[in-house]
Formats: sequence, C-alpha cells, structure tokens
Amino acid sequence: VFPGDVSEVLGQLEAGEVRVLATLTDEPMGGKLEGVPTAKEQGYDAEWIVFRGFYGPGGMSDDAYNYWVDALGQMADSPEWQDQLQQGGLEKIVRLGPDFDAFVRTQITNFRQLSQDLGLIE
Repeated sequence: VFPGDVSEVLGQLEAGEVRVLATLTDEPMGGKLEGVPTAKEQGYDAEWIVFRGFYGPGGMSDDAYNYWVDALGQMADSPEWQDQLQQGGLEKIVRLGPDFDAFVRTQITNFRQLSQDLGLIE
C-alpha cells in the first residue's frame, strides 16, 4: 500500500505494476484516475489532500503580494502548465490569495486532527 500522488507512481501505473485502490479526495478524480472510487465511496471517512503552494514573508507588501497572486494565476492558466498537469496525471486545483490562505489553515486543522486520531501526535 502506497499513499501518494499519482505522479509519483505514474510509470508503474501505466505499466500495470500497481493498482489504485482509492483516492483520498472528496470527489472522484478524472484523468489517469478516472473510475477509481474515493475512500468515502467505499465506506471510509478519509480525505488527504496533497497540495503545493508558494509562500512569502509575513511582512510582504500588498503590491508584492498582489503581483505574485496575479503571476501565479496567469501561470496556472497557461497551456504549458496544463501540459505539465496532464503529463503528471494531476488535477488542476487552483486557490490563490485569501482563498489559498483559508484553505491552508483548514488543512492544518484537519491534518492535526487526523494525526491525533491516528495516534501520531498528542
């Protein structure tokens, strides 16, 4: 059993060396994982999101902050980025600015609770 990102096992998946048992997403995925049931669909209340982000210093000016939010939004909409997502078997999920900040804070709370439930932390 390997909990990870599809891009990390894409070669083995395409070669038929591994079988994806479930996604730990709220909704079923498309692309390379189309048709794979979620853990929730199989009766397990489990969700674990692997996300990546760009972070700046706490004292970053509003101008710099807005520059990067805009630049990252443009990058996420670019054909080159779409190609990279497709090659890696990844879904396009973009959260920017305050939306991303709120998302990260929620994920921290969820990860902390899940880690406590699993006995990984007190």
